[in-house]
Amino acid sequence: MTKAPKVRIEEVPPLRVAYVKHMKGYEDSAGIGEAFETLFCWAGPRGFMGPDARVMGVPLDNPDITPKDKCRYCACVAVNDRAEPDGRVGIMTLRPGKYAIGRFTGGAGVFKEAYAHMYGEWLPRSGWQPDDAPAFESYVGEPTGTEKKPHFVFDLYVPLKPL
Repeated sequence: MTKAPKVRIEEVPPLRVAYVKHMKGYEDSAGIGEAFETLFCWAGPRGFMGPDARVMGVPLDNPDITPKDKCRYCACVAVNDRAEPDGRVGIMTLRPGKYAIGRFTGGAGVFKEAYAHMYGEWLPRSGWQPDDAPAFESYVGEPTGTEKKPHFVFDLYVPLKPL
């Protein structure tokens, strides 16, 4: 992360997603990649992949509290009301409401930097507090770079409630 992003606040509608859960920590990039691969293999034939597909990641645990190898992550893609759970693929709705949204770009370490910025720097000065729903990452395009040195662009959505 080179400079702090401009953060905007938006009212976000409920987002229905198909997901594959990864249970072995955020540092297991191969395992997270496999969760996305499983999801995309399911979503493609059902018409949920394509140029307008909305691909997201939902980390469910704080690695400062939960043991790093136990942190849960959901690889997600937006779906319509006709999508049904199937095997490892579940269906859930991400909570609607107010979210602070910042765009981040960088290598694998940018995710930790993004959360540290939004929760540790932006939030305390914002006049808001985090709500009880999970934050989520909405990816902009596919990762670029190489497998050893990937480059990501994503919007980090942090749920908000008044102080």
